[in-house]
Amino acid sequence: MASLPFSAKRTLFNNTAKETDTSLNDVVMTIIDAGVHDYLSERQAPTDMPLVAFMPMSLRDESGGGGGNQVAADLIAMGAACRRRSARPTR
Repeated sequence: MASLPFSAKRTLFNNTAKETDTSLNDVVMTIIDAGVHDYLSERQAPTDMPLVAFMPMSLRDESGGGGGNQVAADLIAMGAACRRRSARPTR
């Protein structure tokens, strides 16, 4: 059985998050955003508007106390298609 806290090998995603002062989630969402924009462009269906993601968010505080689910969701505008990918992962 794994011991807590779990540690894993650092990855390109972790390094990118650290270099850009963003979260790992920001980096992953940037990759997904770029991939969807590329997919749409390849099918001659590009969009000039940012894509929007339905993003679940945890509302738990640092104590982690209490039971049940404490979540919310929001619509988050992703990067604009014309922005350089390296400029996308920002808070």
